[in-house]
Amino acid sequence: MNSGIVKKTGLLAVLFLLVVIPFTNASMAENSTPVPTDNHINQSNVIQAFNGNISSTYIVRGDTISFYGTVLNYGDLNATILSFNAEFVHQEENDRFNRHYSVSIDADHRNLGPGESFTGTLRDEITNPQSSYNVTIYFVVEDVYDASTEFGAPAWNFTAAENIAVTVIDITSPSGIIIGVGVSFAVIVVVIVIFILYGWLKERFTKRKH
Repeated sequence: MNSGIVKKTGLLAVLFLLVVIPFTNASMAENSTPVPTDNHINQSNVIQAFNGNISSTYIVRGDTISFYGTVLNYGDLNATILSFNAEFVHQEENDRFNRHYSVSIDADHRNLGPGESFTGTLRDEITNPQSSYNVTIYFVVEDVYDASTEFGAPAWNFTAAENIAVTVIDITSPSGIIIGVGVSFAVIVVVIVIFILYGWLKERFTKRKH
């Protein structure tokens, strides 16, 4: 193969990649203005949730993602954990994009005794449309320390983490296709560079032998 043609092809590939990547990044940065959520507030200082986390903040739609969090009972009464939840709130306040993911706590683990803690795990397939979100991770617990009602312990949301900025992309959408093309082209460029380098090293080695 003519080394001049190969070098020109490699140069064109690099130039194309430089054009594609900025456009891809711009598409991914849409809807990046955070909007705080305040609908989940710990109602008791005796029961507290913390250490909320998510396995990835850059999600391809359809991926299964894990959420984590811990709730602790500082008091001297038994509390009941009802569920562990993750709520995606669209950063541009389009409610149709919001999603709620939840797992109920089985009967063998829902009792939270005095001084005890519980670490929840939620794994679910993310179905949100492509966009940017704020994620709140929280437990629903019956707050036995709340005396505001005479009809039994009220169930409150105890927030382990909130306003975690998350981006969801859909590889079937136009921007997702652009990202896929950019990644594929990057691989092609790397292969071409390796091929050119291999040919150059082979040529030098051949000259040394002669």
